[in-house]
Amino acid sequence: MINDDLKNKILYGFKYFTNRYAQDITYRKGDKTTHDKLSNFCENFKIFSNDIFSEFKIVDHGKWQNSGNISKYIWNRYKPFKNESHLVIYFAVLAKPSNFYISIGLIDTKLSDAEKKLKNEIYNFLESECKKIHIPGFRLDKLAWEKYIYFAIENIETFATLDYTSLLNALTNVYHLTYEKFYKNTENNQQNNSDSEGYKMTDDDKKSTSPLNQILYGPPGTGKTYSTVTKAIEIIEERKVDISKNRNDLKKKFDGYIRSGQIKFVTFHQSYGYEEFVEGIKPILGNSETDNNKEIKYDIEDGIFKTLCKMAQNIEGKTSNKFDFNDNINFWKMSLGDSQKPEEDFVFEYCIKNNVVLLGFGDWINFSGCENAKQISKRMEKEMVDFSATAINRLKNEIKNGDIILISLGNKKLRAVARVTGEYKYLDRDDLESFVQARSVEWIFIPDEPIYYEKILYKQFSQMSIYNIKDNLKIDEFKQIFTKDSQKIEKNYILIIDEINRGNISKIFGELITLIEPSKRLGADDEIMVELPYSKEKFGVPSNLYIIGTMNTADRSIALMDTALRRRFEFVEMMPQPELLKDIKIIKNGDDTDIKLNEMLKTINDRIEYLYDRDHTIGHAYFMSLKDGADIEELASIFKNKILPLLQEYFYDDWEKIRLVLGDNGLIKEKEKDRKLLVLDGKEYETDKILYEIKFEAFKEPENYIKIYEQNKMQEQ
Repeated sequence: MINDDLKNKILYGFKYFTNRYAQDITYRKGDKTTHDKLSNFCENFKIFSNDIFSEFKIVDHGKWQNSGNISKYIWNRYKPFKNESHLVIYFAVLAKPSNFYISIGLIDTKLSDAEKKLKNEIYNFLESECKKIHIPGFRLDKLAWEKYIYFAIENIETFATLDYTSLLNALTNVYHLTYEKFYKNTENNQQNNSDSEGYKMTDDDKKSTSPLNQILYGPPGTGKTYSTVTKAIEIIEERKVDISKNRNDLKKKFDGYIRSGQIKFVTFHQSYGYEEFVEGIKPILGNSETDNNKEIKYDIEDGIFKTLCKMAQNIEGKTSNKFDFNDNINFWKMSLGDSQKPEEDFVFEYCIKNNVVLLGFGDWINFSGCENAKQISKRMEKEMVDFSATAINRLKNEIKNGDIILISLGNKKLRAVARVTGEYKYLDRDDLESFVQARSVEWIFIPDEPIYYEKILYKQFSQMSIYNIKDNLKIDEFKQIFTKDSQKIEKNYILIIDEINRGNISKIFGELITLIEPSKRLGADDEIMVELPYSKEKFGVPSNLYIIGTMNTADRSIALMDTALRRRFEFVEMMPQPELLKDIKIIKNGDDTDIKLNEMLKTINDRIEYLYDRDHTIGHAYFMSLKDGADIEELASIFKNKILPLLQEYFYDDWEKIRLVLGDNGLIKEKEKDRKLLVLDGKEYETDKILYEIKFEAFKEPENYIKIYEQNKMQEQ
């Protein structure tokens, strides 16, 4: 995510660039102000661009001046994979008409003869494919003097928060299709006539394919949880991820998907159950606005699995095609009755049928003529402005015609969206009980099923009956509801279950274990839906929900896993990879110790496998915190605090076996007996028990680590 400082610098530089170009495109040497400001803007834009295209190959970066003139474009060019074509994806700023844009096209000044012949065909194909892409926040456009179309940013002020990932994924797909159609045969022919082997696109380049249900299993410290980050991003973005890239960048992207609700993470344990995972009955306090006694009520609350399944399904419902967004409108949240009171269900139904929203405050008082909360409070004969007066004032005076009202269902779901069309009115009707304060509305969206807040909000709805929600709204995601064909936009969702083998699978999944099978998912030939026990809802698992589990084989073998679970998951074994430690040098007092971590770990694991089994070997991840040139103190800390306690757990404090694993390297020594310690009736008590002690000072000596693997070599010799 771009920081505010860089964002502000880019916006400032962009405004200067467009204004300077509009005034005079000529640049004269010695104009230090223009030089410095445009150079800084160009560099800041490049930093942002390279971050957005971090997974791409950089082709080149444009300049802000050209032959004594200020350039109309400042561009950066990229390719999703290495190839010899002149097909690139641009990220550029344009001075006139001023905008940021992302496009796919050819570098016209460098075309080969074959590309020149195909140029018009390529551009026509690119245009037809790009017209299929609809990403909120971007507008498809075309310059009269250019061949290619581009995606312009609709609102420059929001450039730092747009969904570039979805747009680049779509353009990458177009790039692959174009490359396949116009270049692949040409490049293959060139490879056949050449001694050197050129690039050949593989299926992995095009798209990452992953099983719907998979479990990563192996001994502790083999990077199972670590790997879920990469696998989740590959599934969501439908491409292979280069794991050699900066891990921090991948983690930031992963955290972004967590915040958006597209990835959810849960850890199974013995007390985890169906109620937390699918749905259950939970106690809640009454609405503090209306229930002074705050009595405890009970509600059916969706668990993490049901929530994610609902989020993964396409939004369907009645949508008004007449609606369009205006930057001046405000967005409000309202509750139409208390969702915890069945006797107030009529409020929502009445509002839908009669095109109004109703508020249940005000004691049957008509507030016409009241222009603020104080006047409303006075008419209610109250000395202070309380929430009821504030709520009525919001409904009557603060909400304007054209504003949008989101109707919540509890704190976590959206049940309808309305546009305000009329001024405040008082409904003098006994059948509405206290809900007589009204505004006329047009219902612009009523979903078939309530929508989870995470699809459109950064955080869940407040219990407050009416308030401004604009700052909490994911405006681009919200707009998708009203975008033509938005129902066809399908994202992949990920549920990561850490320690999946530690939970009681029958207790957690219940009757839903069958539904996760690919052939039983929604839309499949053998689709199955069940009725949930508490809510009585019909429920199925969508085909764009992926489940990634992790399993520590030191806790439980695969053979002991629940049979129902084993049949429905694909298993990916993850064993220790000592070779990853090969290039890490350990230093003591500034000198290389010659400790070979890879050989040391391999030898330890060979001995563990012989003395115990391969499920209890030690993973490379325990040592991955060591960087090249790490001090021996860091290695000593890992052995003292992680490796030795693990071996003690494995071998139940059988120190003789632990010494065998470590090759009798001096870290553990037999303790001398104190014969005077055990005396009975003046006689020393005899015992065959051998005591051991850990020589902590030995952890700082390099030879004690080298002995672990060198002992085998000496015996072989």
